[in-house]
Amino acid sequence: MERWFYTNAAIFPAVNSRHSGIRFTLHHHLQMEDIEDLFAAIAEELPKALKKYGISRQQLDAAFDLKSAQVSDDKVSAVGLVEPQKPKESELHLQHANTIAELNQPEWDSLLGSRGNFDSKTLLTLEKTFADQTDAINHWQFHYFVIRDQAGKVVLMTFFTEALLKSDMLTAEAKVSKTIEAVRQKDPLYLTATVFLMGSPITEGNHLYLDMHGAWREVLTLLLNEVEEIRRAKDIKSVVFRDIDAGQENVITFLKGFDFLALPLPNSWKIDVDWQTEEQYLQNLSKNQRRFQKNKVQPFDKMWRLNVLDKDQITEQEWQKIYQLYLNVQQKALTLNSFALPLSFFQNILKNPDWEMWTLSFQSENKFRGFSLNQKNGEHYIALVLGLDYDYVLTHGLYRQILSRNIKRGKELGCTMINLGLGTDFEKNRHGAKRNEIVMLVQSFDQYQNEVIETHRVNQNGV
Repeated sequence: MERWFYTNAAIFPAVNSRHSGIRFTLHHHLQMEDIEDLFAAIAEELPKALKKYGISRQQLDAAFDLKSAQVSDDKVSAVGLVEPQKPKESELHLQHANTIAELNQPEWDSLLGSRGNFDSKTLLTLEKTFADQTDAINHWQFHYFVIRDQAGKVVLMTFFTEALLKSDMLTAEAKVSKTIEAVRQKDPLYLTATVFLMGSPITEGNHLYLDMHGAWREVLTLLLNEVEEIRRAKDIKSVVFRDIDAGQENVITFLKGFDFLALPLPNSWKIDVDWQTEEQYLQNLSKNQRRFQKNKVQPFDKMWRLNVLDKDQITEQEWQKIYQLYLNVQQKALTLNSFALPLSFFQNILKNPDWEMWTLSFQSENKFRGFSLNQKNGEHYIALVLGLDYDYVLTHGLYRQILSRNIKRGKELGCTMINLGLGTDFEKNRHGAKRNEIVMLVQSFDQYQNEVIETHRVNQNGV
């Protein structure tokens, strides 16, 4: 405006968050000289703006993926433009591996192993299941990162998977995903993209070990720059940090400065086992929670029988039944819409002695109607996947029995923490679980898919 040109800013969400620019209108009152004068003014002011914010022209061109860009050997920052101050290379050392076998596995387990279901043995199983898959949907590539300080101490440890995900998994409401799924009946890869995802599509928990006592911002910047280099080399359209505790405001704010958008995830629910008997468990509940247990859960207790499966005795017919029960749930779980896991995942994970699967059957028959896949990870009992016959959910309290039996089974195995997984807040709260609010931070480079999802949302909601 100071140069007497009327322009405005084109910013997110009208354009990609890293592709903000100047917008102006062409109309018949303009002369060619007017347009040339505007470009001359931009050419004059742009170097001043770049200098003011410490941005090189090469970095600017690289952020817009201009073919003419000649980026120097220095990595372009994950910010896309501004290169944050980094510690001297001699102070930090980053290790990048593609298998957990290349890392110090006891060290991994001591820092990350108890934070969720991604201890080293489980990760080896996931690698075996997904790394060699030939179909794109189930082919995951694993990336492990360890950063050490000058003394060799670990200051950051995490892992990412490079996987094909449904784009609405990251941004859409369940009812919007439902309309998108109707299109996927004919086109399974509709609105999908390769994502660089912290953790994996199946693991849950805090995947990021970050020593907050030192120069954690510089450490995290080093990771972000390494991730950005991989993203650029493979033309990946989204980077996601997931399961970040909503209370970690300093980390969330820092990542927002790198053009990450914070989005809520379904709440995580856990139970501290600070009771010895079922009576004490009930006494720890609120009055309304106890009433719910008495009226909606306990009347079905004697109807159902729990059976821990012998991993070596599961028949092919039983595997097919297990997988169908899983699909019953998976196809309804649109809040965090994902591809179905392959049957081989269940078959491989049960070869790990820390994992078990139990089923629920009526006392009077051997045919099971539901199952739960769980890990005993130290003193933690983690419910990961369940399967349900929905004919018995409302009439016989099957889902509530799955939750109740997870609590009892975890206690039976001597665990002090029971993780009931994500979502279904109302039900898990009424079993006495405590909520943990988590977020994911998304850095997106595909505005087109975002716009298509927004079109589905508008068509669904009418606004």
